Amino acid sequence: NRAGNEQFWARSVAANLPDVAARSMVVSNRDQPSDLIVDAARFNTDLAWRRYWRKHVIETYTHILAESGGPIFGGSGTGTENQYLQLARYGIDVARLANGRDVRIPSVQAKSNPWSPYAALPPEKVRRLESVTQHLVEVFESHEGELFVATPGLLEFLPRATWLPIALDVAEWSTDLPVMNRSVPVVAHVPPNSLEGWTTIDSILRQLDRSGEIEYRPVRKGGPAARLSEFAGADIFVDQFETADYGRLACEALALGRIVVGHVSTEVRQRVLQQTGLELPVSEANPETLASVIGEIVKKRGQAAEMSQVSRDFAVNVHSGRASAQALRPWLLGSSS
Repeated sequence: NRAGNEQFWARSVAANLPDVAARSMVVSNRDQPSDLIVDAARFNTDLAWRRYWRKHVIETYTHILAESGGPIFGGSGTGTENQYLQLARYGIDVARLANGRDVRIPSVQAKSNPWSPYAALPPEKVRRLESVTQHLVEVFESHEGELFVATPGLLEFLPRATWLPIALDVAEWSTDLPVMNRSVPVVAHVPPNSLEGWTTIDSILRQLDRSGEIEYRPVRKGGPAARLSEFAGADIFVDQFETADYGRLACEALALGRIVVGHVSTEVRQRVLQQTGLELPVSEANPETLASVIGEIVKKRGQAAEMSQVSRDFAVNVHSGRASAQALRPWLLGSSS
C-alpha cells in the first residue's frame, strides 16, 4: 500500500464481490489510509513479529496482491522471491501490481513521449532508473501469476497485465462548487518533485497568472484532505504531462467535477474507451499548446457545467470501485464467476 490506492481496492472488492473479504497493509512511518499500518523497523528487523505475521498470513489469506515486488514477510527485498515461492507452496495465489515509476523504463518512455522528464535529469540518475526498472519489468514478466497495473499507460511496459482502475470514495470526493463562474478562472496544478526534474508546466501557469488570464494555485503534495479542498476550489486542474497517462490526482479532480487538462497518449485513451466504453474526459494539451487549450476552455465557459458533469460521471463509473472489483473478479473468484 505504498501509493495509497490499496485501501480503496480492498474496500471495493469487499463491497462488490460475493464472499470476498480484503485488508490492506502498509509498511510506513507515515500516516496513510490502510487497515494495517506496520512500522518499517518492526517489519524489517523484529524477528518475533515477522514469525507471527508469516503464520497469520499463511493461515488467513487465499490471495495476495503484492505491490512493486515488495516482501510480504518483512526483511530486505533480496528474499522476496523466496517468500513468494513459500506462499505458492501453501496454496496462496500471489498477483503482482505495478503502480507507476517502478516499471516505467526511461528509454522506452522517452521514445514514446517527447515530454518525458528524463532529459532534464542527470545521466547517472537516468542510468540507475533504467537498470532498476528494466530489472523489475523482467521480474514481473517472469511471474507465472496474475499481473495488474494501476494506470492504463503502464500496459506499454507490461502488456499481459490487467488494468486495475484507481478507486476513490466518490461520495467524499464531491463538491457543490460550480466551475468557471468567476471572471478569472482558478487553475490548480501539483508541481513535479525533484525526481521528475521538470518545471515547464509550472512556469507556463505562472506566466498566465502574471498576465491576468488565470489565477494559478500550485498545490503541494500533501494528504487527501488538503488536496480535496485545493482541487474543489479550482475550476481547472492541470495534470502532469510526463507519463502520457493519468493517475490518482487526475481521478480526484474528475470526481470533483473539475475540468482536467493533461497529456494522455492516443493509445491510453483507446485502452480506456475499449475497457470502459467511455471517452476519457481529459482535455489534451502539451507544453506547446497548454496556454491555448486553457484559453479555449475559458472562451467556452458556457459549456463548463456540462464538462463538469462529464468529469464527475466518468469518475463515478470508472473510479468508484465497481470497475476495480470487476477487474479483480477473475483472479479472486475465477473467470466463470
